[in-house]
Amino acid sequence: MLIALFPGGDAENLGCDLGLPEAELPRVAHIDVVVVMPRFRGHGLQRILTLHAAEELAAAGYRYLMSTVHPDNLPSRRSMERCGFRCVRQTVKYGGLPRLIYLKETGA
Repeated sequence: MLIALFPGGDAENLGCDLGLPEAELPRVAHIDVVVVMPRFRGHGLQRILTLHAAEELAAAGYRYLMSTVHPDNLPSRRSMERCGFRCVRQTVKYGGLPRLIYLKETGA
């Protein structure tokens, strides 16, 4: 399962964490949750879901695809990087949890 969010001008928009201009915030989409049941892990499903979502979001005009990953979650970090996302910042989010912010610019 993959959930994408469209934060627009909301203060929780990860584009705010990167200092994107206000005019660019509507072009940010969050890949917020990617879940693969334990028995199906190890088959690249997170990567497949993320790549498909990235294609659809770029086609819909979203330029900045962003996500957060816990620094200790090496499988998710590797998956995001294999999908062309790059870690652009480490911060604290969601009530004090350490998070890495990942970004992929689509060119849309």
